[in-house]
Amino acid sequence: MRQDNSKELLSYNKLIEKMDDIGIFFKEVDESTAKSILAEKNYYYKIASFRKLFPKNSVGKYNIEFALLYDLSSIDMQVRYLLLKMCLDIEHGIKTKLMDAYVKNSKINAYNIVDDYKKFYPQGYEQTINNLKNHPYLSEMYSKRKTKFRYGYLLKSLILENY
Repeated sequence: MRQDNSKELLSYNKLIEKMDDIGIFFKEVDESTAKSILAEKNYYYKIASFRKLFPKNSVGKYNIEFALLYDLSSIDMQVRYLLLKMCLDIEHGIKTKLMDAYVKNSKINAYNIVDDYKKFYPQGYEQTINNLKNHPYLSEMYSKRKTKFRYGYLLKSLILENY
């Protein structure tokens, strides 16, 4: 056992042995193919973590086929990609509708919107400005305008994950 309680990095052979020891078996996918999957397509922790969805048997082991865990990890990845695409599409749609409303209303002052955002949500404003300053292609926009932004520039630099 290691002094710092960290786990030893296991070889693919040892990972296969470990899975076998805890009740993950290799019938649909043989051990050689499982090693290739771990080396080239997925990683142990993600695949093995799905075992927690299943009960252990009376001797404290799982009774799960590796192929099932691999399928679950693949479905998980596909769902994540789908949700990411949906979120990005929704974000784009919201920004487009906001810009449309802004353009159609001549009474809106583009600078006041930014000032209000800064006043009512200073943390979000600071995050947005920092993102803008450090962004590989938007940083030039920041250096030209510093703190005097119109609504459109702010909207361009807002990041959904901040909210």
